[in-house]
Amino acid sequence: MTPIAPSPRSRHRGGLTPGDAPPVVRGTELRYPTTAPERVLLMATIALLPMQQLLPIVGGGISSLYIIFLVVAAYLLLNRPRALARTWLHPVFLAAYTLLAVSALIELAHPLSDYSEIFRLGEMVAGAIFVASLCRDRLALRAGIYGYLIAGVWLSVTLFSTSYGVLRHATADNFYEASKIRREFILEDNPLATNPNTMAFIAAQGAVVALALALTARSPSRRALFLGVALFCSVAAFLPMSRSGIITLGVCCAIVLFAHGIDVRTVGLAAVLGVCVLMWVPQAALTRFDFGGQSYEGKVVDGRARIYGAAVEHFPEYVVTGVGAGTFNEWWGYKNGWRNRLNTVTGAHNCFIQITIYWGLAALVALMAIVYQAYYCVPKRCGVDTLSLCLLGIAVSLVFLASVSHRFHGKEFSLGLGLLVGARYWIWPRGIVAVGAQKRWRFSPLRKPARRAVAGSAR
Repeated sequence: MTPIAPSPRSRHRGGLTPGDAPPVVRGTELRYPTTAPERVLLMATIALLPMQQLLPIVGGGISSLYIIFLVVAAYLLLNRPRALARTWLHPVFLAAYTLLAVSALIELAHPLSDYSEIFRLGEMVAGAIFVASLCRDRLALRAGIYGYLIAGVWLSVTLFSTSYGVLRHATADNFYEASKIRREFILEDNPLATNPNTMAFIAAQGAVVALALALTARSPSRRALFLGVALFCSVAAFLPMSRSGIITLGVCCAIVLFAHGIDVRTVGLAAVLGVCVLMWVPQAALTRFDFGGQSYEGKVVDGRARIYGAAVEHFPEYVVTGVGAGTFNEWWGYKNGWRNRLNTVTGAHNCFIQITIYWGLAALVALMAIVYQAYYCVPKRCGVDTLSLCLLGIAVSLVFLASVSHRFHGKEFSLGLGLLVGARYWIWPRGIVAVGAQKRWRFSPLRKPARRAVAGSAR
């Protein structure tokens, strides 16, 4: 008996029936499928991140990327209020609200109260809610992933065009000389006016996403393309001479390879990529890893080591209730070791330490609750699916960024947390990738999927 084709009217509003859904999302109900303009808006928001300093500034000091976030917010409030209402009560955001409340109460109790950092933190959380409300299906998540890839490639092209030739001809024998080269040619002649650590981080994210796409590519041509992009972005991550960016690159790539599955050929690929990167990277960029040369004429050259030392030394003074953001930025940080070469107060280069200095142990616990909830947004068995493997690499990179940067309100966290929450709530509501999703690449000819048995074929 010939099965009756489903009626067009019985199809879902987004054009998918349960049988059409891919195995990763089969069994979940796509209540609010995304549209093409929404996916383009999500991709553009992420891709424009490295060039935010080059975009025009609107009156009052408002950046263009901030305007884009406002456009996203207005669109969601007018067209997707139900999706927004479902997203903003996710456990990650509930933990974020707790951090905002705790920090505001403690800041109120300190003299010289300053709520600007708390306001920026609230903006970061709001941006993550808007991104999560846009990332409602696999097509939207794929658009966000490609936004990271575009940002990494664009920044890598800029770094190669401005820094590679200079570093190729520069020589440095120790940490001090490498830091001097970095200050003269990277910090002062930076066309993006961006922190070098942030540039290395964005390039590293592009390399990690490209590696995950290469590991799960179906065709040899796409595999070769993404491997080339991964190599290109990996070399670019060395050019800002950021040790934290290089460590982030190495650890994230290793975790992505491990999650996908380790075998002899995968290890061989990793070794070949590593050797190619080291052959292509200028020698001066590697010299900053000479930790034995961080003192020059009896003085400590590495400012980060000095700042971490100050955090340990003054730990009893701020661990309970902190010193307050206003007090720290006004005089306490300048007096107790958080002073840079411009004689201004600098941050702790660590989100966890900075939060503790500002508002004490209670705020640190609230921050760890956010990290804990975000950890459970990464689906289990993520190594067998392309998008979940890319999402894993982005999540790990955010952990490293929080460990080396004190800008806990950065847009990088807003975008990454938004994708994590959106994927967990809309794409993998059970928190696990379906068994039907299989790995695409094992360095062997692709095996065709088994054909389904057709009723009556054995007759």
